[in-house]
Amino acid sequence: MNRNIIVNGSTGFIGKILTKQLSEKGYSVTSLSRNIRKSKDLLPWCSGHLSYDDTASLQNSINSCYGIINLAGAPIAGGRWTDEY
Repeated sequence: MNRNIIVNGSTGFIGKILTKQLSEKGYSVTSLSRNIRKSKDLLPWCSGHLSYDDTASLQNSINSCYGIINLAGAPIAGGRWTDEY
């Protein structure tokens, strides 16, 4: 079975914990991040680190993965959620 998983938002609070757990369970985890250096520093257990800018590698990884988990978004504790925000 293909055990490759891409995690978008992997350097966030939940992403760090999730990628570590998936790696420990035998999944090959690829971090999708805007900042590759930060991803490599924070997530050394990930088998790969992709940037949004590398569309060819991203496309190949998507085509050959078991699943994609999207955790990217605004932090819920990042400030007051106003009508405008």
